[in-house]
Amino acid sequence: MVRRKASSLLRATLEWEIGAAASSVPAGPTGVLEKWEQAMLNMVIVIGKLVRPLQVRSLPSGVSLASFDLQVARAGETGETVPVALFDVADRVRDCQTGEQLLVVGRVRRRFFRVGGNTQSRTEVVAELALPLGQTDEACSALAEAGSTLASVADDLRSV
Repeated sequence: MVRRKASSLLRATLEWEIGAAASSVPAGPTGVLEKWEQAMLNMVIVIGKLVRPLQVRSLPSGVSLASFDLQVARAGETGETVPVALFDVADRVRDCQTGEQLLVVGRVRRRFFRVGGNTQSRTEVVAELALPLGQTDEACSALAEAGSTLASVADDLRSV
């Protein structure tokens, strides 16, 4: 019963988000539910305002790591703060000022660490790309590339 409800919900989601016709989605063992269970994609796109200056440090490996927070607000709602980690910090991001809008394309990661004998965790976005929105051509290209990746996944799932 739960599997049937999940399959129905998934079909409705596919129809709404991807435009697949629910009637053409098979419900058997080679159906869309199984295809979705095999599909994996961890992609995040965040556009927000830099909350505080970047905290840049060098790791023992010599790689630079920047930590920063972006505030993302929806109309009529309070803003959400998204923590971001960026390796090999480029000068164009290093020089960003508080309040400046940034585009980040990356993946979600949850890491675990020990503090005072206790295990703690942090969920953050690991940026593959971060750049100021003022760099319009590069921002548009990054969004187009991310959209192309999503379209490719959608096409693969339609071929069920």
